[in-house]
Amino acid sequence: MLRKNFDYNLQVLRSDVLRMGNIVEKQIHESIKALINQNEELAQKIIVKDDLVDELQKEIEYKCVKLIAKEQPLAEDLRFIFTTIKIVTDLERMADHAVDICKIAILLKNEKYIKELINIPKISEIVKIMIEKVLEAYVSKDINKCYYVCKMDDDIDGLYRKTFDELIDIMRKLHN
Repeated sequence: MLRKNFDYNLQVLRSDVLRMGNIVEKQIHESIKALINQNEELAQKIIVKDDLVDELQKEIEYKCVKLIAKEQPLAEDLRFIFTTIKIVTDLERMADHAVDICKIAILLKNEKYIKELINIPKISEIVKIMIEKVLEAYVSKDINKCYYVCKMDDDIDGLYRKTFDELIDIMRKLHN
């Protein structure tokens, strides 16, 4: 009976993390949309929703601590709980980055971009897939999906470098 209750609580954690992950995935996608379209209203909505992600993180971490204290899990279950804490911390940080993007979108709402935002939406799409895959890996405990996600990070790094180099070239041309 006790193990059944413990397994149920682990399943609740999985569901909570998936819910939080879906919210964060949407926040990132919408923040990029707000930046590209210079949409202040959308940016403000995302900023307000950040409190929900903060609360979810606290709630999930509390459930994890409570499970550790009450059930004293061992090995695989303990790793799962610590992984859960790590994931929600990272998801919350990603949501904070989405808020930062929204703040920039608001600051730039009336500015003409010197270059079309081409790589940023590509990065956003890769991040969306990464979040989906890492959440799938978390639920299915599939380490190969984790490796796949790690390799996708190299694609993001390449697009980041390309964008950074393009902006440096634009600044050089404007300065000369």
